[in-house]
Amino acid sequence: MRRPRWFWATLGILGIIVLAVAVWAVVTLIHSANNDAVSTLVLDDNTNNDDGIGNEAVNNYVAQLQKIYDAGSDNGSDNAAGMEKVTQAVDNAVQSKQGEAQEGSIRIAAMVLAYQNSNYDKVISLTDEINPDELSLQDQITYYATLYAVYDSDGNTEKAQEAFRIEGEKIQQLCSKQECMQ
Repeated sequence: MRRPRWFWATLGILGIIVLAVAVWAVVTLIHSANNDAVSTLVLDDNTNNDDGIGNEAVNNYVAQLQKIYDAGSDNGSDNAAGMEKVTQAVDNAVQSKQGEAQEGSIRIAAMVLAYQNSNYDKVISLTDEINPDELSLQDQITYYATLYAVYDSDGNTEKAQEAFRIEGEKIQQLCSKQECMQ
C-alpha cells in the first residue's frame, strides 16, 4: 500500500525542522565556546628565553590578545573597551604561578598589541609596568623596537634615537652571544 502525499510532505517538513534545530545548536555551542576562549590568555610552557630565533612566546601572546581585543572592541573609532579587556586578561595571566615566570613576555605582547592598534598612549603607559632589565634579551629587543616605533610615529626624535640605540646594543649582545654575524 502506498503512503499518501501528505505523509511524505509532513515527514519532509519535520526533517527540515530537525535539521534547522541541529544547525542552530551547533552554532550556539561554537559561539559560546569562542566567547569563553576569548576572555583569557592561554599560557604556554615556553618561559622567557634568549634563543634569539624569534620570540615565539610573545608572538603567541600577541595573537591571543588580538582576539581578546577584537572580541571586546565596539568596532568604533575608540576601542578602549577592547584594550580594557586585554588589560584584564594580562593582569589575570600574570597573577598565576606560570604567568609570573612569563610576565615579561606577556606584558611585552600587550605593548606590541597596543602599538599594532595605534594606541601609542597605552604603549607608553605599559612601560611603567615593565622593567627592561628583568626581561630576556629577546624581549628587551622587542621592548626597545616598539618604543622606537612609537616615539618615531609621535615625532619624538630624541627618545626614538635613544630607543633605537639601545635596541642596537641589545641586538649586538644577542649576536655576540650566538655568533649570528658569521
